[in-house]
Amino acid sequence: MKPDKNHWRALLVLFFLGVAAIAAAQEMDWERYTQAGKEAARQQNLKEAERMFQAALSEAEKQGSADPRFVTSLNNLASLYESQARQLEAELLYRRALVANDEQVLGPEHPQVAMSLNSLAELYLIQGRYDEAGELYRRALSIQQKVLGPNDPNLAVSVNNLALLYRMRGLYPQAEGYYQRAVEIQEQSLGPDHPRVAVSLGSLADIYRMQGKQAEAESLFRRAVQITETALGRDHPNVAISVNDLAEFYRAQGKYEQAEPLYRRLLGFMQRTAGPESPEVVPSLRNLAVLYEIQRNYAPAIELHQRALEILTKAAGTDDPRLVQSLMELAEIHRLQGDYTLASPLYRRALAILEKSLGPEHPEVAAVLNNLGWVYHAQELYPVAGSLYQRALTIWEKALRPDHPRLGEVLENYSTLLRKTGRGEAARKLEDRAKAIRKKYAPPS
Repeated sequence: MKPDKNHWRALLVLFFLGVAAIAAAQEMDWERYTQAGKEAARQQNLKEAERMFQAALSEAEKQGSADPRFVTSLNNLASLYESQARQLEAELLYRRALVANDEQVLGPEHPQVAMSLNSLAELYLIQGRYDEAGELYRRALSIQQKVLGPNDPNLAVSVNNLALLYRMRGLYPQAEGYYQRAVEIQEQSLGPDHPRVAVSLGSLADIYRMQGKQAEAESLFRRAVQITETALGRDHPNVAISVNDLAEFYRAQGKYEQAEPLYRRLLGFMQRTAGPESPEVVPSLRNLAVLYEIQRNYAPAIELHQRALEILTKAAGTDDPRLVQSLMELAEIHRLQGDYTLASPLYRRALAILEKSLGPEHPEVAAVLNNLGWVYHAQELYPVAGSLYQRALTIWEKALRPDHPRLGEVLENYSTLLRKTGRGEAARKLEDRAKAIRKKYAPPS
């Protein structure tokens, strides 16, 4: 008896339909896990975000490293680890993504490879590994120049990355050159009045400011505001960014009378667009508060910070990490006024929130420990202050490179305490480390 061809054809159709259904289900699972991870990360539920991103990676691995979802999952999980200062784990994942892109799928000069190079370089930049970051940024730029051409607008991203690297190293003339190149690329490819040009103008203006070229900086900040207002309208969020940059410039220049109406404009804009009780209003409240704080006009500054706390507490509860900045600002005002008994409970509350949300070994926890240690230090509560400094130092030594700039802060504070308590030799060792760090990162004379 001959086999029924229609029967076999029907079986093959069913088989391929089944395979397609499984693949579609796996894709749906990957998308569901990925979106759940992003939402959990946005809400600062970091453990759930990690669990979801790991599940998404497991789904992607079933399709093999050639599947684009594999690299996306690696980068999502790496970015999450990076935000938690789990830098070694982040680096390993970024390297896996780079290998998957580079050697197995796309070849060494594909634009996606440049994106992976930029991600790994960003991690190195955060770690203070500037030479390694620069090498990767330059390789990414070389790839994009070959593939995209010299004036593609996407090229400006890598150019800006290199500018930021030089800025962080204090090499402002080199940073200026790259920022100027980014502006030129965008003006030629997008036109001189495009909103993206305004963003690069703001970066170039800021590097002018840092070099003391205040007239040039102000001119570019103003031009950025004009471009965004003309292109987008006065009430567009991107206009608010440009206005904020100009306000920050005036604040840095001590031109407080010019800065204040800009900050008030931003606050009014946010209250109109987001609502007076929205957490989106909080940054504008904080900026205006800091302006008053700088002028030692503490009463309205305290009022604005407390208003920010009320809004965030009402919206997110008493343990939300977004409360930390306002708590720290309020604590700092009280510290400056010598009100240490008011400052310390605010620092302790900020510390408790961060330990719960980020874990007790996170570098941001160390920053609060250092500040709280200073408050106890000022009250001559040396044993308590010393234990806080020591814990901050241990966390930063574990999480950061031994010559990272942040280590210098706690080394100086702790060495001062050690000298006051008669431990001169121990103090000298910390002072030497702090001096070496300052020397390494000092701008060239």
